[in-house]
Amino acid sequence: MAKILLRIDSTTSYARCMENICLHITGEQSIKLMRAARVGKVVSASPLCNAHISPTALRSLDELRDVGLGMLLDWLSISPSNPLKLSVPCNHQRIRTREVCTSALSEELPDGALLQLHSGTDKESAITLPPDVIVCIDSPSLAFLKMSHELGPKAAKEGNEGLATSLRLIEFACECCGAYVRDPFTPRTTIIHYDEPGADSRFCNLSDMRMFASSGHKLHGKNLALKMLAHAIDGSGSGMESYLNLALAGAPRLGGLAMHEPLVNQQLVIDEDIKQLLKHKSIRPDMQWPDYQTLVEYLGDEAHASKKARVEDKDRLQDYATAGYTAFSLMFDDVRSAAALNRTAEMIARSLMQHGKRNELYRVRHLLKDDKFLSRQSQLIATLLPPITRYDS
Repeated sequence: MAKILLRIDSTTSYARCMENICLHITGEQSIKLMRAARVGKVVSASPLCNAHISPTALRSLDELRDVGLGMLLDWLSISPSNPLKLSVPCNHQRIRTREVCTSALSEELPDGALLQLHSGTDKESAITLPPDVIVCIDSPSLAFLKMSHELGPKAAKEGNEGLATSLRLIEFACECCGAYVRDPFTPRTTIIHYDEPGADSRFCNLSDMRMFASSGHKLHGKNLALKMLAHAIDGSGSGMESYLNLALAGAPRLGGLAMHEPLVNQQLVIDEDIKQLLKHKSIRPDMQWPDYQTLVEYLGDEAHASKKARVEDKDRLQDYATAGYTAFSLMFDDVRSAAALNRTAEMIARSLMQHGKRNELYRVRHLLKDDKFLSRQSQLIATLLPPITRYDS
């Protein structure tokens, strides 16, 4: 059977490489697996450093099923109409079969480019990977670089198409370095995982992604990637938080109101003598402006509907008041449209101004008189506002 080889580093012997079969899955299939790996139930993953992929000929997917990759292929729904997307080092190593589509990398992959998949943890849904098969996927940093290269021409267009494309790129970066995971198959409508307090399922943070894009490699897409990463948010707790941050503090050319950049999900900045008065030992608001004693909490409809959740929200609001903060508790109705969002923005801007941010309310109101900005803002809302399932009672 044809082997697909992997040289881990210069010290790894060729004989040992021959023991393994290795695939580098890329494109949308790689992103699906990356999202699943962050949850860990179907598959899990770990960084793979100094990897150089050297495949030989692959005649059919039957060869992969024979070595135990059938569950993975079935999860990805691989077929002639949905071929397996693989990456190879150069054009003469491309695989030609209806069930496999290969793309050649023009440059050697730097460290931080790949993740290695492992079997999942859930007994009912886990994909089991054989021990002698190495399956690699793009890391978030490499996936974002490739996406930036692929979508570069659309992002460069004037008008709504270019803006929407740029916002999608920023949104993907926010997810990669955030505390939530979108569904592998329905990412536009469903988030399947939120990190618990103190947990971190990320494979990288925003600094890692920026460092990867700016390093000395010659991979395509780095210029646009760096440009978009300058607007991404590190540690966002949900798709709604990403939307709010970009809508309130994002650049006006992207539809944002350019308010003072908040701290995101960081420990509340308070004096030590006040901490003993609080009901919480640790409290991390969604957005805070400590210099201006103002913060924002987004209360998701379903997550905050129970009596226990309402008591928790009450205690947090009391703690914010004790710490001297003006706190805005927002729900979907406060941000669901341009009119609602702008009313909310003016309330926050007024608080910032009352606590020392000069002319903030007037600056926001002036921006809202600009028809071109309002058009960009409408596109931001249409692109990033998460769909919300409302509860009935």
